[in-house]
Amino acid sequence: MYQHKQTRENYNIKIEFINGYLTSIAKLKDKLSKYLSHTYFFEELPKNGQNLSDVVIKRITNLMDSFYKSNPTWTYDKELYEHQFQNGMNFQKPEKWKQDLGTNAKNWLSLNSEEHQINYPVKDCLIENFIELIEDFFNNENFKMYLMEGEILNELYHHWGGIGYQDFFFETKEKIYLLHFEYCD
Repeated sequence: MYQHKQTRENYNIKIEFINGYLTSIAKLKDKLSKYLSHTYFFEELPKNGQNLSDVVIKRITNLMDSFYKSNPTWTYDKELYEHQFQNGMNFQKPEKWKQDLGTNAKNWLSLNSEEHQINYPVKDCLIENFIELIEDFFNNENFKMYLMEGEILNELYHHWGGIGYQDFFFETKEKIYLLHFEYCD
């Protein structure tokens, strides 16, 4: 990914750079796709001394409040989400974050798929480069990666992730970051 004769130590990766990288891949996948629109983003979530679950619930709740304001007739499921936030959301911490991110991001970052009907010779180069970006972004800072799991995953798709989505949460001592992949029709 890096230019000839440059080392990774020369880079200070910012959130905006990661989002630029993700946006270009999403737009490329949009062009290759017949029916789907892809949205990918990486953002910092304010931690303010809260635990991971509370921060995630606040982020999704804020988005859903906005959704309900713009769709006032679609409030029938609001109580379901409040229950799901309390009982149906868990976080799994993979043992090997690089391997797990690579495996899970394959559907999102790979240019090979049944839908695209294209076979590139270096199909996983974007995944490998993206893992390097994440590694360089954290630059020796200790962090843990989590995947959201539980019943809530099947319930949030209208408000949070189109018809398919996946979230990765990175937690450091002071901050939480959300990596979000989604596609919709």
